[in-house]
Amino acid sequence: MKRDEEFWSDDGTVILVARDVEFRVYSGVLAIHSPVFRELFSNEHPSRTVSINGKDDVPCPVVTVTDSPEDLRHILRVYMPRSHASIFSAREPSFAVVSASVRLGKKYKMNPLYEQSLDFLKHYYPSELDRWTDLRAWAPDGWPINRAIGVINLARLSGELSLLPVAVMSCTRLSDIARGFTREDGSQETLAPDDLDVCFKAKTELRKASMRVLFDTLAPTAAPECKAPATCSDVIRAALLGLHSRLDDLLDNDPFFPYTTYVKIEDGKFGVCDACLAMLEDRCWRGRQKLWDRLPEVLRINVPGWGEAESAE
Repeated sequence: MKRDEEFWSDDGTVILVARDVEFRVYSGVLAIHSPVFRELFSNEHPSRTVSINGKDDVPCPVVTVTDSPEDLRHILRVYMPRSHASIFSAREPSFAVVSASVRLGKKYKMNPLYEQSLDFLKHYYPSELDRWTDLRAWAPDGWPINRAIGVINLARLSGELSLLPVAVMSCTRLSDIARGFTREDGSQETLAPDDLDVCFKAKTELRKASMRVLFDTLAPTAAPECKAPATCSDVIRAALLGLHSRLDDLLDNDPFFPYTTYVKIEDGKFGVCDACLAMLEDRCWRGRQKLWDRLPEVLRINVPGWGEAESAE
């Protein structure tokens, strides 16, 4: 056994043992925030004599937990910070911090920590299209994209299935998805076989669906109000035929990119009249929204309630 360098307080009232690391901390603080810890500390445990405030031979309970030292350390940093905190410094947590907060927050019923961590994930793996298009990033700042594997696992653990569509969509961009990634404690984070199968199949289905939206958007027909339908139709047709030069981008980009990502625009103009431009924008928006509402179906996953609010609106 070795003492943790960060969390070993000479006046701590409990020794927590996680694998081969001992943490001497304050049982009362943890008991306030966790009914599970409170009950755990009320039980009988082996004790060790320690010194507290100059008194020797004070019995200190030794409580063994099944968590990794790395995960436990993240939780202790929340409730027993070792440095001065500032409300003016925004902190972007790592995946390891968020993952530990969700898993241990659920296990020990630390509800505020658990809920705040899920809210963080919901911000970056949203259930609304406009929030996703505002992000324009596949992961939170500083997170490798393969952490979406862990987000899928956290979604399954927590039951927050609304996290799944964007997380699965992110995983379709991974070339070594089966390998997973190495966690802080050296263990490997991988997908369950069923979720791995979902991600493999989702890549093709998502590409097909997004290409269909793009082709429908660029269907070479003019708007009913168009004053030069032949000219505008030819411009749209040329844009459609020109997609072959952007094939790699079409297959690898965000499936919810607008059509303007792939067509040639000169001097900020597409080359069609205002009526046809409005028609194209409407087609693009409606097509992407419809695909977003169908995203769980396209990915072949079950997400109750997905798209209902957007469809009603």
